[in-house]
Amino acid sequence: MTTAPDDTHPPAGPVNGADAKPDESACPAAPRLAPLQSWELVGFIALVVLLLSVPVYLVRSAHTVRPTGKRAAARYVGSEKCRPCHVKAWTAWRDSHHAQSMAAATDATVLGDFNGAVFEGDGIRARFYKKGRMFCVETEGPDGRPTEYEIRYTFGFYPLQQYLVPFPGGRFQCLSVAWDSKDRKWFFLYPGQRIPPGDWLHWTRQAANWNSMCAECHSTGLRKRYDPASETYTTTWTDINVGCETCHGPGSHHVEWAAQPPMARPAVENFDLTVRTGGLTNRELVELCAFCHSRRASLGDYDPTAKLLDNAWRRSTSTAPSPRARCTTTTSAAPTATTCTAFGGAWRGTHSACSATGATPTTRRRTTSTSRKSMAGRAPAPFANGATCQAASTWSTTGAWTTACECPALT
Repeated sequence: MTTAPDDTHPPAGPVNGADAKPDESACPAAPRLAPLQSWELVGFIALVVLLLSVPVYLVRSAHTVRPTGKRAAARYVGSEKCRPCHVKAWTAWRDSHHAQSMAAATDATVLGDFNGAVFEGDGIRARFYKKGRMFCVETEGPDGRPTEYEIRYTFGFYPLQQYLVPFPGGRFQCLSVAWDSKDRKWFFLYPGQRIPPGDWLHWTRQAANWNSMCAECHSTGLRKRYDPASETYTTTWTDINVGCETCHGPGSHHVEWAAQPPMARPAVENFDLTVRTGGLTNRELVELCAFCHSRRASLGDYDPTAKLLDNAWRRSTSTAPSPRARCTTTTSAAPTATTCTAFGGAWRGTHSACSATGATPTTRRRTTSTSRKSMAGRAPAPFANGATCQAASTWSTTGAWTTACECPALT
């Protein structure tokens, strides 16, 4: 008996091997792209994106408000802004004497003995103690009477630490009894001398005034802000101590530059820092540090971008004129109009070695000077001893000029 084939069960047949035939009724498979074709597609898409970005950029630029005029001057931002990117340098600085040049008086910063310690000597007596968290001293005041004062700040760290006392008018005065950090004892800054109240060197007088005599080299971004009308100070700082920007200058431009993604940072000089501190010559290094590490007198608030002699004038203990200064004489009995620069404004004394009857002022002009003194039509006061100019001249009753020297530093 023959059985008819079942349409639901196709006859068995070979599925592999040479006898296998493709199922012609099935849908054809989609053709696979070759590897090269895939890269070509990616490249095409990238090209489209690139072409579209040009008009998008142009449209965006046209609607962007850009600052006009000169770029704003860099601002002080504080040493904490440097920490995230410069951890190693910041940590080394934090433990340095620069970082401890000035601080609020606390148990962590005060090194001196304030457990009722008493110093006596050279006609003064000072007792150091605490009231709660406040550090105090009882010592001679401006009227000579024992007076209690609060100590607000520490000043310095090693080898000595001094202490600042607030006074009326925004002033801070520096005690003349200091703490010896090495031998751990109190000592007087002028041993063997009696400094009475009213003396310029007394701790309540100008020689020990923090605002004008000390502050600019112990804090960063300091502005004295003295008001001559009221004779008061409103002194400010950006960092209480000697911070990063004391040497590097105001850092806002650098911080803005560093905040951008590395690939987006524009090519700028010196990483957009205000002051260059690397690859310096000997002279440049002196210029960088000498404002605080030299014997000089300040001309005003410190400008880290200015030359040393635009910030200060050199002070000297020498009474002799500069070996390079030379005298000149003239037969003219009347003075000629001359302009000369004097750094500091202190005018006193003459150099006898330069005296020559009939001499005319011959000091050279310096157009970039910070301050000038005109000598036209009047007898000029002599320059300060040790200032940049070593010249001096006086008008005698006989109608002749005497004492004239050139200033080779200004040539």
